[in-house]
Amino acid sequence: AGEKVFYASRAQVCHFHNYTAKQQYSRNFDLGVSHADHPEVFQGLNVKGEGGRLVKGCTKYLIKQGKFYLIPKFICHCGARYLGYRKGLHYKKLSKKKIRRITGNREYWEQFWRRTEIPGDLSRGYGKNAEGL
Repeated sequence: AGEKVFYASRAQVCHFHNYTAKQQYSRNFDLGVSHADHPEVFQGLNVKGEGGRLVKGCTKYLIKQGKFYLIPKFICHCGARYLGYRKGLHYKKLSKKKIRRITGNREYWEQFWRRTEIPGDLSRGYGKNAEGL
């Protein structure tokens, strides 16, 4: 097609998402779940420190740019991120219904629950039928 691929050492990529606070909450809930289930992958990362630096750095930037009006929305989004992340870390305490409402990735959870479901009704004991046998 006449196109070429080449290395451009000074190339830059600007990447962002224009999420609502609710979408931030869901996204960071899923991130918290990932951190809870795979702590070995995230070992040595200071998530709170990173979040604090983000808040301080972006707030300073907004002030410097004279965009004070954006600070409340930014703080709201940061709060949603933090709360979603914290909720995700403790997802095992939540019902399936609650997780379905929060997550941004329902398909993951449906597959997860299918893989981890224990046969039988636990209220009657593991593996027992309606007669208790």
